[in-house]
Amino acid sequence: MAEAAGRALLVGEFGCGNYGNDGTLEVVHAGLRTRLPGWEFRVLARDPRVVESQFGIGGWPIYRRTLGGPAGKLLGRGADALRYLRAVLWADSVTVVGTGLLEGDLNVGALGMPYLVMVLSVLCFVLGKPFLLLSVGVSRQPNRWAQRFLTWGGRLASYRSFRDPGSTAEAIRVGAATATDPTTVDAFFAAGPTAVAAKTSGVGVGVMNYFGANQYAGAEERQAARQRYIRAMADLVQGLRDRGRPLRFYTGDAGDHAVVEELRRELTARGVRTDDIPTDAARTVVQVSESMARCDAIIAARYHNLIAAALARRPLIGLAYAQKIVALAERVGLPGHTYHLATFDPAAVLHSFDELIADREATARLAERVTGLVGVADAELDRVHLLLKRGVRGRQWSRASAQTAPAG
Repeated sequence: MAEAAGRALLVGEFGCGNYGNDGTLEVVHAGLRTRLPGWEFRVLARDPRVVESQFGIGGWPIYRRTLGGPAGKLLGRGADALRYLRAVLWADSVTVVGTGLLEGDLNVGALGMPYLVMVLSVLCFVLGKPFLLLSVGVSRQPNRWAQRFLTWGGRLASYRSFRDPGSTAEAIRVGAATATDPTTVDAFFAAGPTAVAAKTSGVGVGVMNYFGANQYAGAEERQAARQRYIRAMADLVQGLRDRGRPLRFYTGDAGDHAVVEELRRELTARGVRTDDIPTDAARTVVQVSESMARCDAIIAARYHNLIAAALARRPLIGLAYAQKIVALAERVGLPGHTYHLATFDPAAVLHSFDELIADREATARLAERVTGLVGVADAELDRVHLLLKRGVRGRQWSRASAQTAPAG
């Protein structure tokens, strides 16, 4: 007897120009489609038109244009909830797909992803449909209502997993999770290791559209933080050039290209050539990883650029705008090679780079750790696909049984 095919709704900030978010969707969709042949997938995304053009997955937008002012925004979010209902009624299951959707570091606001997760969890609970949080990132929410929405949404989830220990700890702290919920890895690790390049050369330098750590700073403070960041990055690039290293710039979001141009202008004003420093043309995390495999080492700020470097088994240094980057460096066996993006000393980063290049065991250590993390990501997709199959068969499953579902 043929198994019933189901309908799965995948939720996230997809189609907004962020390579990491879109890459995570690509990997999870491919993994579930392989495990669930015949199933139909749709998205609830920032821009479903972009998602459909890139990955062939249709769906609904998370947000619609709203009237101005607080009242207009509230009315718009109420209308959004009706669209979420339509999407949930279509689906047999709803899965929030990885990424940092619930991170307070990103200033998502209460009516952003926390509201979305809360509404979806309530709709799925009322309609009796599985609602899964798959390897999500969580950090402290400075907004009280954002934290409450996260707590309510997490409590109603049928299954929860988190991409690093810090995310699990914060979800437990606010009552959105329990100690039995699994800590996994970022879902993009399921892409698997990138093929090793026969020859490596140079250093990849990843930039970020950064305006400081204070999310609520005024325009003057934000601009000062930006200028400090550009100057520090220029110092870093100069130091690498003084070491005779060929360089390549990497971006991780559509907004990062402006940073590259600002950095080039700063270097040119200092008399430093930049015409021989290409900006990599990759527009997906898979492509970024394939390109990084040809570098000797990577220094970057974007989280998924660093994951791309890890999958390419390249020594990496993180310029951390959030704790998740410190956690990533520790998990791939490179503790101590991260620096706060807002305050990093270029000289210290260059010293760390010299140490890392001289450490012949670093690459082997990283490769071993990455193999293990890829296995964790694959096992998580195995577990989730079994939960989705159980749901479409109409079988009731408790959170406890979901957590102990076999991973193969």
